[in-house]
Amino acid sequence: MRAERILDALPTFCGLAAACALSAVCALSAGCQSQRTEISAPPVRPSNLSLATGGRPPADQSLGMNWSRTTEPPGERSTAAGIVPAAAFLSVSPAEVEETVASAPQDYTLRQEAAAYFVRRGLIPEAQRHLLAATRLKPSDPTNWTTLGDLDTLIHQWPQAQQSYQNALSLSPGFAAACSGLGQLLLTERKLTAARRILEQGLQRNPQNAELGVGLGSVYLSLHQPRRAERVLKQALVQNPGGADAHHLLSRAYSDDLHTVAALQEEQSAVLADPSFAEGWGRIGFYLVTLRRYSEARSAFARALQLAPNATPFLRGMGDSYALDSGNANNAVRAIQLYRRALAQEPANPSTLHALAAILARRDMPRERPELIGTLERALKLNPSDSESLYRLAQAYQRAGHTAQANAALARFQSLASRTAKASPPSATLRR
Repeated sequence: MRAERILDALPTFCGLAAACALSAVCALSAGCQSQRTEISAPPVRPSNLSLATGGRPPADQSLGMNWSRTTEPPGERSTAAGIVPAAAFLSVSPAEVEETVASAPQDYTLRQEAAAYFVRRGLIPEAQRHLLAATRLKPSDPTNWTTLGDLDTLIHQWPQAQQSYQNALSLSPGFAAACSGLGQLLLTERKLTAARRILEQGLQRNPQNAELGVGLGSVYLSLHQPRRAERVLKQALVQNPGGADAHHLLSRAYSDDLHTVAALQEEQSAVLADPSFAEGWGRIGFYLVTLRRYSEARSAFARALQLAPNATPFLRGMGDSYALDSGNANNAVRAIQLYRRALAQEPANPSTLHALAAILARRDMPRERPELIGTLERALKLNPSDSESLYRLAQAYQRAGHTAQANAALARFQSLASRTAKASPPSATLRR
């Protein structure tokens, strides 16, 4: 969402590319092919190009960040000198952009378009440099400060980002994009009270802004206030019914409020809006496991794993769908295989270790006892106070015929139980 807002806030770089390309055409026609600095013709200003051809409005008329795109056909671009070939437009290099800007460093629109060019190339420091120059040329524009904050946030320069957002809000209190950016930044830093205050103020001034509603809903979820989250997220979906983020967060709110069916429906709406949303498919799988719809859950997890093959939670979830489904004798074997795959990718995941240990203990097959003992030992290295794993370890050693190790594990378990009021031993002795 933040990256999309950056691109919306900046103009297209088509005018800049045309200016570079036109300069190159002029150089060739004048016989000045060696160095661009020898071109005598002044560069065509991108603002003149874009306005003359029905492009976007000037930057200071677009505080809402909704730049209209040029309507010219993709194969050619009109300029004051005629038609710039598409090949010339596509061949604009960063060096040419820098040289064009250097020829008119005080051109505000040129700086903005250079920033847009570098954002699309993924060259964020270069984009920052040009946008900061544009901000100095027109320091009263909150859009520039907000976009600068977004760029700072993308590369984790959080203090600078916060200052940029605050500069925007000092110029325009309640400026929606700045409230949204600052609120998300504060949420990332886990400054939840400050994030809530900024987003609530922004939404109060901009009640129709869906992005602010989504951000505030996320903060409410982090504050364990699912019903408040439901309220603002539902309003965000009124403004933007196809918002995958809003559907996803509303699903989480319903889940936190123990409404699993409603949570499932909202997550299904999220993946309908964005079929490539791997986490959404994974959460659908988890909800279906909770509802004991195991076969459907496996289909959802399969889709999630197509999109994110190395996602350990989805592998474990698929394993759970087999482990809990007693409809097929081979399901336990499939579950074990999936848990092993998950641990191969994330060996120190306690949830997966517990899941594998549970199904191995339930099967209680002699050939699997060494693996069970090893899995429990790994879990206890991560958490020596894991009373459940300690007791299972004592049982596993006893059944494997390792009496000394079984007694040692049982002694550790009993010592832990005596120190912890929550732990109560199932028995003072091991059951065979």
